[in-house]
Amino acid sequence: MTVPLIAALSVAAFLAAFWLVKVLPAAVGAIAVFRHAMSALRDASLSDDDRERIMQKGSVQLLRAFAAIVIRSAVALAAALLPVVVADWLGLATSAEVFRFLTRLDVIAVAAIATTIGYCALARLWQK
Repeated sequence: MTVPLIAALSVAAFLAAFWLVKVLPAAVGAIAVFRHAMSALRDASLSDDDRERIMQKGSVQLLRAFAAIVIRSAVALAAALLPVVVADWLGLATSAEVFRFLTRLDVIAVAAIATTIGYCALARLWQK
């Protein structure tokens, strides 16, 4: 019973950190930069120099966004490891046991479904 609880804490820590460090808004921002650059590339009213300037600025912004997404995702993964490492240190369960449990197909499916349902429920609450 200890291993599933630690695994659930790990998943919850990941989701909380993913939300707190704002990985999704960073990704949405990167998509917006890409769309702006592509619309400028297709804009016939702009000169080639203007298009080039916008594309260069967009590429720098995309590189920064990529780095931000990677760093934020690493923080979320580190947060997910915290309950596992603490449980291993306290002798409640080994990290191998927890990782073996987390990599089972049924556990992955349940976690994905529960996360999706939770996200949809929260999205409905935020709309109101």
